Amino acid sequence: MKHWGGWALGACLFISATTVACSVRVREGPLFKMGAVSSAEPPPPPEVAEPPPPEPVASAAPAPQQPEDPSDVHIVGDHLTIDHKIHFATDSDVILEDSNEILDHIATALNNHTELTTVHVIGHTDATGSRVHNMSLSKRRAAAVVAALTKRGVKQKLDAKGVGDTQKVCKDDTPECHEKNRRVEFVVEKAPTAEGGEGGGEPATKTPAAPESKKEGS
Repeated sequence: MKHWGGWALGACLFISATTVACSVRVREGPLFKMGAVSSAEPPPPPEVAEPPPPEPVASAAPAPQQPEDPSDVHIVGDHLTIDHKIHFATDSDVILEDSNEILDHIATALNNHTELTTVHVIGHTDATGSRVHNMSLSKRRAAAVVAALTKRGVKQKLDAKGVGDTQKVCKDDTPECHEKNRRVEFVVEKAPTAEGGEGGGEPATKTPAAPESKKEGS
């Protein structure tokens, strides 16, 4: 029996009704060899390693927020102003206890503003005493405020100056006017800016700040 157009000659012997033994002689050629045609599948393509996942990008840390200042203390230009007076005993440099809270708030605000380098504390009196007495009293009161702020941990350079009644904000000879003239003024200086300029300067003592008073008298 001929197969594949004369290329193979096969002889089969029937051994049983269910078994067949065959011998096939295959002519060698470019596509055939002696024996059966190989049915092996081609090797699989080499596995390609998956690229590693990208490294997580670290997010920038948020900028620290400026602590909130007490609501009764304000940094305005080269001045620190307060909404409540610093009270002293009559004709004395002793600070009364009712001023402890505002002193605490001043210290908190100054410690929040690290750009401030120097604070000039300037004492003012009314005109009811002599000029010499008022100059001395105003200087001692300013020094008492400096001591109180230093005790509360203020880091800026603090200095005290007294100007007596030479820089009045009210010139009437009335109790209300005297009350306005009794005050403590805070002039602040800032660190040099990136452009090399100064953020502050010499005390602008003619600019009125929040008042300081005592209960009675000068």
